[in-house]
Amino acid sequence: MLRWEPDSIFIQERGQKLPKSIPSSGISHIETITGNRIMEGVALGTLVAAGYFAIVRGDRLGNLTFGDAIAKLLVPPAIIITAVGIGSSKETKDIYRVPPGFVFDYEAAKRNYARQK
Repeated sequence: MLRWEPDSIFIQERGQKLPKSIPSSGISHIETITGNRIMEGVALGTLVAAGYFAIVRGDRLGNLTFGDAIAKLLVPPAIIITAVGIGSSKETKDIYRVPPGFVFDYEAAKRNYARQK
């Protein structure tokens, strides 16, 4: 959301160059996408990869076949990359509830903003 006018709201959707105006009457809530869960994916992927590495004893590479060594050394990074991909695809959203009959007073908001500076 970019701006709330007395009769409309200017909203810029993801991927659009210019904002569009929609009527503000009848709006009960506004939902905004604020980011993604990439850091949670990194943390969870690291924990799962560390658990896998400990279970398969990745620190012991003595007399292993090539396939076993690959499974011990390349699966943990693949787990982390997968978790990062999943986390980055999950969006975080904020929902703002609009009280019934709400009318935005632009002049009062402008005065309040000027006072806060």
